[in-house]
Amino acid sequence: MNFSKREMIFVGLTLGILFAAWMLILRPRETSMERMQSQIQEKRRLLEEIGTSRPRAIGNLKSDIETLQTIVEEQRIRLPEGENIEKIFRDLSNLAISNQLRIHQIKTNPTTPNLYEPQRPGIEEQGFNLQLEGEFQGVRAFLEQLEKHSRIFRVDELRIMRNPKETEQSTVQCTLRLRVFSRKETKVS
Repeated sequence: MNFSKREMIFVGLTLGILFAAWMLILRPRETSMERMQSQIQEKRRLLEEIGTSRPRAIGNLKSDIETLQTIVEEQRIRLPEGENIEKIFRDLSNLAISNQLRIHQIKTNPTTPNLYEPQRPGIEEQGFNLQLEGEFQGVRAFLEQLEKHSRIFRVDELRIMRNPKETEQSTVQCTLRLRVFSRKETKVS
């Protein structure tokens, strides 16, 4: 079989086109398909991992929620229901007297909602102003006992000044503005 020059060129061009198509089109497509296959396998592995770790995470969340609920219940004990202002007055007076402090004034003041503080549903607060006088160590002990009290107190303002009328160095005047928190009484209708 004798091939003419023209047939040889045609066969060569055909083989060249086939080789070029394989190099430029089919080979890159094969590598991209291999890359996509490996990405699919990696994503399947991650999905399986998520599927196995999800029940453990849910179990951890349940135990975290139970822990937080016990903490909330413990704090709720420190928030007695309703405001018993007379009892609060008595508690503050007893604290002051036990620390040898003279009470010049105890009065309630309305608390205004602060725009920067989060709202506390179900919790009321009552403001008080106190003016005390006595030894500095007594004021310090009063504040420590106030901090350890069974009720939750928040001191908004505290001023301690040396008493100008007294000649003793350790006698001070203390002015406190504080809040006492309690739970709102729920009324069933």
